[in-house]
Amino acid sequence: MNEENNIVKLDTFRNIKAPSPEKTNHQMLVTAWRFASSIAPSEADKKQAKHFHNCITEPIFNIPISQVCPPGLHITLGIFTKLYGLLEDECHNLDLELALHSSEDAHSSFSTYSQELQRWSKPNSHMMNCSKCKCTATVKKGFSVKEGPFVKKLDSALQSIGVHRQQYFGGAFVGNHVHKALKLANIQTLSKSLAQTALNKLPNRSTEAKRRSEMLVNAFSMFAQCHNIYDLNFIDEAQTHALALDRLHN
Repeated sequence: MNEENNIVKLDTFRNIKAPSPEKTNHQMLVTAWRFASSIAPSEADKKQAKHFHNCITEPIFNIPISQVCPPGLHITLGIFTKLYGLLEDECHNLDLELALHSSEDAHSSFSTYSQELQRWSKPNSHMMNCSKCKCTATVKKGFSVKEGPFVKKLDSALQSIGVHRQQYFGGAFVGNHVHKALKLANIQTLSKSLAQTALNKLPNRSTEAKRRSEMLVNAFSMFAQCHNIYDLNFIDEAQTHALALDRLHN
């Protein structure tokens, strides 16, 4: 078993792509020429771009990379959405566990799923004796993530701090709301939602839920620190180095 695990790890390391060289206008221009001369016109598509560090056309403007401003707003939206998605995933996983014990009578896809799952999991259930039916269509279908008690409490906590997800792009955030959500007090409000709901509805998982919420508070807080610096000021080398050291210590 250990040998097999070592083989898997080795294969994983072999598949890790080496970092791309630092890009300059000259380097991108040379790479684009190499792409044009190496690929037949019929094959010159985006699938081959990864072999040329994604430099397949000449730079539009002759501007040094050091003078190109990173899109701070889009970086902020992307990272925050990713972190919030991780928090929501933690809540959904706890909802899946809660479904085995919940006694809610609310008319929702979660309560229907929970009742059917508990009926199916009973040792004397007729479905357990049927080799052709491992679970009912309801259990297979699952339930809406938004209707799970943990996720609903998290969404309520989000709205309590004045942040509302948009109706487009699967519930996107806007810049001002992200800026508000990254305040320390609001980060703690979101994390407490997970821990408090676990304490009330799933006590046997409350310690683990609290530990995970603290980990996410740390992640949100570190990102907030970066966001507050690059959102308002120009970041010099000293600040970049200070952030890196702080990340190592945490």
